[in-house]
Amino acid sequence: MSDEYLLSCITNSREKLAKYKRVRNTIMSHNLHTQRSLSGLQSYIEHCQKVIDRIDSQDGYGYLANFRDKLADDIKVLKDYRNFVKDSNASFVDLYQTLNAKIGNLNASIANYKSMYNDGKPVWEWVW
Repeated sequence: MSDEYLLSCITNSREKLAKYKRVRNTIMSHNLHTQRSLSGLQSYIEHCQKVIDRIDSQDGYGYLANFRDKLADDIKVLKDYRNFVKDSNASFVDLYQTLNAKIGNLNASIANYKSMYNDGKPVWEWVW
């Protein structure tokens, strides 16, 4: 391989590496690289469901039918939101792990290209 080709490979790999690191660091700075706990939201949904069950089980709570319907609609919205947050968080965690793997591969390929370029050259001509 020619020196020009190796230098262009090193440059292209460094550019990709910088782009992947920027995205990875942005994900990390917003704390999206770890699984989020939704236990507070889950316990609130369960509490609301218990309220609905209590309204349904007691005949004396018929006057709360309107409240029950609105609460059931709100629970549905909260469950949709919870599922969206879980899916989004899982996607960001997967992206973060994929970027880490690609960064590792790029570091290895850059080191390989550097060693091929530096092979047989004097130290002052090496690419660092």
